[in-house]
Amino acid sequence: MKQWFITFLMALVAITAKSQVSPGDIAFIGFNEDSPADGFAIITLNSIPGNASINFTDEGINSATTWNGNGEDHWQFTAPSGGIACGTIISFTENITNVLTITGVSGATMSHLSGTGLFNLSGGDQMLAYTVSVPGVPASPSSATFIAGITLDDGNGSPTCLDPITGWSADGGCIGSSVNRSLVPSGLTNGVNCISLYPSIGTERDNSKFIVTLTGTSTALRAAINNRSNWTGDDVSNYDISPSGYATPSVTCVPLPIVLTGFHIEKDINQYVHISWTTASEVNNDYFEIENSTDGQEWQFVSKISGKGNTTTSQYYTYVDQKPFSGTSLYRLKQVDFDGQMSFTPIKSISFDKLQNNIPFQITPNPVTHQLSILGEYTEDSQIQIFNAHGRKMDGLIFHKERANLSVDVSNLPAGLYLLHINGESLRFIKN
Repeated sequence: MKQWFITFLMALVAITAKSQVSPGDIAFIGFNEDSPADGFAIITLNSIPGNASINFTDEGINSATTWNGNGEDHWQFTAPSGGIACGTIISFTENITNVLTITGVSGATMSHLSGTGLFNLSGGDQMLAYTVSVPGVPASPSSATFIAGITLDDGNGSPTCLDPITGWSADGGCIGSSVNRSLVPSGLTNGVNCISLYPSIGTERDNSKFIVTLTGTSTALRAAINNRSNWTGDDVSNYDISPSGYATPSVTCVPLPIVLTGFHIEKDINQYVHISWTTASEVNNDYFEIENSTDGQEWQFVSKISGKGNTTTSQYYTYVDQKPFSGTSLYRLKQVDFDGQMSFTPIKSISFDKLQNNIPFQITPNPVTHQLSILGEYTEDSQIQIFNAHGRKMDGLIFHKERANLSVDVSNLPAGLYLLHINGESLRFIKN
């Protein structure tokens, strides 16, 4: 998948090399948790600028704003001054206790930032790669830009902890301070620029290696590497994940489709969401899709905006969503090339009051599991219908009216996205 190249323009501050590594620019291709040496390996799928920094950690993410808080380590990798070529394999191996040896590139360094200093990849562990605008370890993962991730955890344990959609750990309190559980990193998509190798309870292996060709375009390799069917695993012996343990890569670096210089959302007095973004250049860009969600897992289409194809001049885009979700709404952009390949921006969030002034009706809760309440002014002859995401009307639902409240039992509906039509208004909700 082609990935976004994201730069952050700050007034009177020059963009440094540390901000020039983006999601999908590297990918994990090996992970060892057993003796004789813990370690991991990556391949660069874009050139890495000289002196650019990438942080690595095996500390998981407990929520959008909190790490697991278990004292696991964060390390800072700094590229050599001459940079790193696209298609370079780099391994990080604990050949000496608590010392990570870098193989595959000369002049790079690995510095310990925080944690116990005891490098130890336990069964089912994860490794996350991220960049920061301020050197060091961010207090919250929300201040990091995650660029790659891998987890070997299958969710087994007490309690079990597996999200069947993301393949990573489930939200809702089962992660705690576990050393081998983590939410999927914000801004990354499993199977696109991060990977869960064992998303089925009872399948976990301690050691894993990508085993198919490393020849092709960076786009094709990114997709192949983040496809778990192209990996092998062993629960006893580790693998040779040094650069010499792989066939020599031959990577054709595909130009990044978008240089995105801004992506913003804000609400106005009518509680409309104004979405805007700017590109510095575009290559083979067919269109954008705006998507929103209430939970970061189920995403729905909002609007399609045509791209400019190929351009080296700055382009500005804007859209107004007049019917956002109540509560917290999440937004992202999906960029689609003319050949159908796609990539996603990091996620933006915005919050609303439970009842929006611009809409005469409101539904709650959203998402819903059992009883859906409809708030607003309606009459006995109000037309109320529910449709699934494919436009099929959901028949057999019984609406109950008690005083000024109207409700419907949706517990028998399959999980997914639905539209409730009432008196010309369309309200979106998600059935868990």
